[in-house]
Amino acid sequence: MTAKMTRNILLMLADTVLLGIVLNLVLPGRSADAGAEKVPPVPRESYDDLARDFERAENVSNEKGQA
Repeated sequence: MTAKMTRNILLMLADTVLLGIVLNLVLPGRSADAGAEKVPPVPRESYDDLARDFERAENVSNEKGQA
């Protein structure tokens, strides 16, 4: 039983190492935020509009619940 578990652990370790090597070869130079510099900044007015719309929706739902 112990020998089988040791073999499985070593196989998983080898698989992990191989997967890491393959991913480094297939996806070179890519990062999680590669496209972040291409996203335009959101103007402050957009946040204020969303907050105002959210408050209006809450008020409407509260009025319906009380009626």
